[in-house]
Amino acid sequence: MITAITAKDKNTTAHLDERFGRCPYFAIYDHNTGKTEFIENPYRDDQGGVGTRVVELLANKEVTQVVATEFGPKAQALLEQLKIQMIVPADQSQTVEHIINNMN
Repeated sequence: MITAITAKDKNTTAHLDERFGRCPYFAIYDHNTGKTEFIENPYRDDQGGVGTRVVELLANKEVTQVVATEFGPKAQALLEQLKIQMIVPADQSQTVEHIINNMN
């Protein structure tokens, strides 16, 4: 299983970013290896259609679930179509590290 987490910076002490399609980074956590990789969001400053392009980027990384505070309707529809689970944490001020630790 691979989880993508929206992140304000590219380290595990970064907080969850409230924007899915426009977050600056994604923490990509591989549950099998325990490794976390950070990728920059290349679409965050684009004009429109950002959410669906981000979903395609994450799907190409074989992400099976995404942690974010909210999802736009088009991104949500595509995530559902691709069977990628959406997780909205109750405490939206968590760090990437805290989210990962709570998944294990």
